[in-house]
Amino acid sequence: MTTEWVTVYIKPFSTNQIHLGRKVLSPNYRHFRKEFSKLLPDIEVPKGPLVLSVVVGVSNRNSDLDNTFKPFLDALAERYGFNDRQIFRIIATKKIVKKGKESFNFNLSEYQGET
Repeated sequence: MTTEWVTVYIKPFSTNQIHLGRKVLSPNYRHFRKEFSKLLPDIEVPKGPLVLSVVVGVSNRNSDLDNTFKPFLDALAERYGFNDRQIFRIIATKKIVKKGKESFNFNLSEYQGET
């Protein structure tokens, strides 16, 4: 089972900005998760191991692609009711976009490899 590709226009949030100190989530991170969840459409996520394909649109060429994963995965898992440990493969691409056009374009599908 493969879900349709979903595009959400929101500026990616960096892992570097998640915490204030050791375990306190930053207000900006809490705001990102809340706003991102509101923008996500209802989709049916396959059960079991997953493949996440994602194109992250960033306006800053120096943005680290891997720093966008944790906030994005946490928000997806919370919104769609799965545990991010179900993701066995990530296919990711960074795309440079104009400022104000930052986005995530993603697809969740069943993982067919060995677990």
